[in-house]
Amino acid sequence: MTAQPDGEAPPPPPDPWKAFRGVMAGTLILEAVVVLLAVPVVGAVGGD
Repeated sequence: MTAQPDGEAPPPPPDPWKAFRGVMAGTLILEAVVVLLAVPVVGAVGGD
């Protein structure tokens, strides 16, 4: 067993899903931008 210095907690284990969550958040933001940019185009093409 390794001894920890007094008053220090062991570091938390690394989160393997952290990078995946970042990629998914970025993808969601890009999808929202695409939808917002497509709204005026659809209105212009489908409008009377």
